[in-house]
Amino acid sequence: MAQGSLTEWRGLTLPIIRGEDGYFTAQALSKLLYSSIYMIMTTPVGSVLWNPTFGSEVPLLLFEPNDKILENQLRRAIADALLLWEKRIKVTQIIVTPNNKDVNVVVNYTILESGQTVSDEFALSRSR
Repeated sequence: MAQGSLTEWRGLTLPIIRGEDGYFTAQALSKLLYSSIYMIMTTPVGSVLWNPTFGSEVPLLLFEPNDKILENQLRRAIADALLLWEKRIKVTQIIVTPNNKDVNVVVNYTILESGQTVSDEFALSRSR
């Protein structure tokens, strides 16, 4: 493994986790990616003052009628946002399953540095 490679990265995830010793706990790359993907999907475009293009259209779509069109719009919004904002991965599949309470999203991706394939599942709330 090359020095400074992505697979060695550790850092803080959001929400920040406090360790048993009272200090913030650094997390491994897999948890950093999960946190990053979640933040990208759930941050509305235009809501970050210093970076108004950050985020995705997902929060705006969550309250649209629950149908096949919504599934396709969510899949496209997630794919576009991750392509733009998460350069450490290559998305291979996005599965969107909306129901009345929330939207379940499975993002399958490959970590570019290591070639490792990962499947992360997210539940996005449709309640206000």
